[in-house]
Amino acid sequence: MNITHSEWRNQNSGISYPFSSSSDNFLSDFIVDVKFFLDQYTIIDVYLQKIERDTSKENYTLYFAQCSNDAIILSGQVPIYTTKSYLTIKQASYEERFVVFTPGPAWASEETQEKVFPIQFATSESSQVEQAAISGQPSMLKRIAIYGDKDHNTEDSPWRKESVLKIYGGYNVDIEQDANGMMRISARNGGGLGSSVPTSDHILKTINGVPPNKSGAISLNMIDCLHALPGRLQTTDGTKSINITEHAITLKNDCIPCCGCDSYSRLSQEINNRHIRYKELQKILTDKINSVIDKYENAVRTINQNITSAARFSNTRVLDNRIIIAFQNLCAYPVCPVYAINILCGSYTFSLTLPSGYSKYEALNGLDLDDSANRSTLVTILGSTYSTIEWPKYLSSGYSVDSNSRNPTYQSGYPHRGIVDSSVKSGGYIDFIFTCNTSGVDIRNQTITITAYSNVLQGKDPIILGCTMDTYEYTREAGASSGDQAPQKC
Repeated sequence: MNITHSEWRNQNSGISYPFSSSSDNFLSDFIVDVKFFLDQYTIIDVYLQKIERDTSKENYTLYFAQCSNDAIILSGQVPIYTTKSYLTIKQASYEERFVVFTPGPAWASEETQEKVFPIQFATSESSQVEQAAISGQPSMLKRIAIYGDKDHNTEDSPWRKESVLKIYGGYNVDIEQDANGMMRISARNGGGLGSSVPTSDHILKTINGVPPNKSGAISLNMIDCLHALPGRLQTTDGTKSINITEHAITLKNDCIPCCGCDSYSRLSQEINNRHIRYKELQKILTDKINSVIDKYENAVRTINQNITSAARFSNTRVLDNRIIIAFQNLCAYPVCPVYAINILCGSYTFSLTLPSGYSKYEALNGLDLDDSANRSTLVTILGSTYSTIEWPKYLSSGYSVDSNSRNPTYQSGYPHRGIVDSSVKSGGYIDFIFTCNTSGVDIRNQTITITAYSNVLQGKDPIILGCTMDTYEYTREAGASSGDQAPQKC
């Protein structure tokens, strides 16, 4: 088992690097990596105290403070919208004090921009930076020791106790006393005695680990728009040459940038704003489409709920031994009647005849109009010109599309059910004449109850069954006048 790895995992399981606390998920997505370079190695407890946003909403100002005394040790302004992979804040009063960090996905997100600024963190623990991300000066001076001979009191020892020792800065090193009386050693180019003059022991050996050739030269491979300027340039008359820069190689980029950093920042802001506007427009369009869909479905539902029949039975007349029921075509085009009729009149039965020019087909026995073979039978009944039969469906889901619920011939137990194979013109009617099969009987002395279902077949290729079936009920008491009839019920 890897003990070291296990301990590291256990130690870091409760943090959101680079912050010590995992209580605020926003911070771990706001800054995903950070490194502090501080001039005092004693500052090891740093936390993000506050985030401000300027009125233009294009810049943040971050304030980093010391946990022990809440003193601001580093602050600065950085852009919100940037194409850089990292950002830097330098403290103006301390050249050696700066921080480099990598913005995360929440840096310029819409959710962050909707927060109330400034964002103030309640405690230092909630936004404390991991100590591993904090570095003091690169070489922290902890001790100065002077060693000489074992016997420091001998006359020939250069390090006697009575000696006055002096420490001074050499090349590129400054030694000075700060306001607190502490000795401060700073390494900088040109400090102390200035830049050192290289000797044979100080000659540059490699650049990025690449050694020179036998002539002591290192080649620079230029790509794209880069090229190296020569170390010396000839004058126009060719009499003398001048140095561009002493001991330096000058690289030049001939490509003109398409946009400056500010342009990229503005472009990023415009893209973000346009994205927000597109989301708003998308919501408006979605709401409008949903509203139109709701209106359409409501309209379809209303239409389906108020569909009326294309034909109906009415005007029942009772004679001595006959009952005549009128079938009226309510459509704007010719139709063939489809019917199912039951007459209750004592124990008497009736035979159905139609006017001249019309004939009927009643050998259906509950013909299932949803069956393709039975549709072929109807084609045969109505003539060879009727090649196919189709049943119209309702306009919206949630309603029955079973044609049998609209097919009068599917009413079992009705003695008269069938199809009239000749059409009735628009607005016209034909009489269904029922004659009592028992001679010499006056049916007007009987109570008569009639139930009739009707629909239509229309068209020639294909044949279409009407959208809804009409129901007609009639009751006549014994001895009533022949014109009495009950109102139609749909």
